[in-house]
Amino acid sequence: MNKTHYDEIQKGPSSWNAYVREQRGKDEGWVANLMDADLRNANLMDADLRNANLKDADLEDADLKGADLRNAALDKAKFSGVPKAPTDLLQQIAVAIRMPDALDMCSYHKCNTCHCLAGWAITLTPGGKKYEAKTSSYLAGALLAPELKHLFFEDNETALGETEKYLPDDYANKEQIE
Repeated sequence: MNKTHYDEIQKGPSSWNAYVREQRGKDEGWVANLMDADLRNANLMDADLRNANLKDADLEDADLKGADLRNAALDKAKFSGVPKAPTDLLQQIAVAIRMPDALDMCSYHKCNTCHCLAGWAITLTPGGKKYEAKTSSYLAGALLAPELKHLFFEDNETALGETEKYLPDDYANKEQIE
């Protein structure tokens, strides 16, 4: 962990975001290193954590509402209140997005029957929408379906192609019968 990064984030989101803008102004590829950081109960509301290294960070009870965690490394990070995803969530998502007009990778929740991959993970998980409201759409989706988070900013065609492997074995047969 970079001590400067940790100290800056402890000052709060507005100070942190100003620091991030300054660092990215100097170096476009700059990445925050908060690996192993103890951020329990931290106020990270609306914090810019894009591309941040949060591996093994303790984020239990941190306020992450509106935080931008796109492409953040979240491996082994600890979060509180994450709902338990159904064991067949990836299969449910793969089937759901193949329904007519059910996938829109440009919108987390376009309507009740059309979502992106993260939106479907949230919608199909009991307690998912409540967790999303406490954190962010990206974080909720990434924690519920980490196997899909690398696809969250891809197009519909790519998402459909990459999720074929999660379809049930008899899915093709069901389509032919109907």
